Amino acid sequence: MSQARGVPPLSDRTVWRVGLNTVALVSLVLLVRAAWQVITWILVALFLALALEPLVSWLQRRGLRRGLAVLTVCLSFVALLVVLLRSVVPLCLHQLRLLLEEAPLLFGKLRRTGAFAWLDSHLELGALIHERLRQGGSGSLHSMVELARRVFIGVGAAIAVSFLSLFMLLFGRDVVDSLLGWFEPDKRERLLGLAQRMSHRVGGYVGGALLLAAMEGTVVGIVLLSVGVPYFLPLALLVALLAIVPLMGSALSAVLLGVTTLASTGMHAALVVLGVYLAYAQLDAHVLRPLVQRHTIQMNPLLITVVVLLGAGIAGLLGTLLALPVAAAVQVLLQDVRARREALRRSSA
Repeated sequence: MSQARGVPPLSDRTVWRVGLNTVALVSLVLLVRAAWQVITWILVALFLALALEPLVSWLQRRGLRRGLAVLTVCLSFVALLVVLLRSVVPLCLHQLRLLLEEAPLLFGKLRRTGAFAWLDSHLELGALIHERLRQGGSGSLHSMVELARRVFIGVGAAIAVSFLSLFMLLFGRDVVDSLLGWFEPDKRERLLGLAQRMSHRVGGYVGGALLLAAMEGTVVGIVLLSVGVPYFLPLALLVALLAIVPLMGSALSAVLLGVTTLASTGMHAALVVLGVYLAYAQLDAHVLRPLVQRHTIQMNPLLITVVVLLGAGIAGLLGTLLALPVAAAVQVLLQDVRARREALRRSSA
């Protein structure tokens, strides 16, 4: 077949370059896949460090050196953790153990309700739960080994993330300065400003999300305690954790609170808890959370939904948690690129 007119032949150098670039890209994808767990730890540590950065900066503005400011913030959180471990955690574990021991009794009470009877008749919910419990009960030794393995991994991840966050607060600016040294002097100021805007938005969003989660868990705990639910601490903690999950967290919390309160305390208490929680969820969704997002990520609600769904599809629950902070950083980068293009267009006009 004759060569097309006007199309130059591919040189050996071009073929080798394309082949090497392809091999490098595939190798990078495989490397990221193999080290994905460690990468997730680094991302979580980065977002925690960005959330603590405003406190460190506030202490620095009060005259403390950065190292002493970081030490003060970390020791404060360690002291808070010790207080929780000595006071709240034992009671929470006691209530959790009580909840697990009374789970069969609560399930029996739940089966006698009209709502469960309707679900059981249409979805065979009782058979599904019994089958799930039977599968969970079989192979108890394997389940205990798997549980011990997950606890070991979780403790190791918590230690690694804690130290990574500490080192990022202490030495993160030195790393940024070293990376900026690879660029031309006229570009360093723009890149530094870009990094600072990313840090401000991501840190503000993460800190605001953690604060809203703590507020929601506190409100739920007070309401559960007031209506006499004996497991108010573990339920409030679980609701606070679910509050960090965008979109799906509120729905899961409502189901959890309604079912548990109905089975343990009765229909009247369940209606009160659900009513208060749904009212607070509306306040959170339409006032508190938009207030945080407007001052941090500044993203359209439709785009937020798409980003969260993409994160969930790519990396599950972790992707759901990390989707918005990553999108906030990418948004800052895209806004900078657009501003530079508009400035070049105006200068050339």
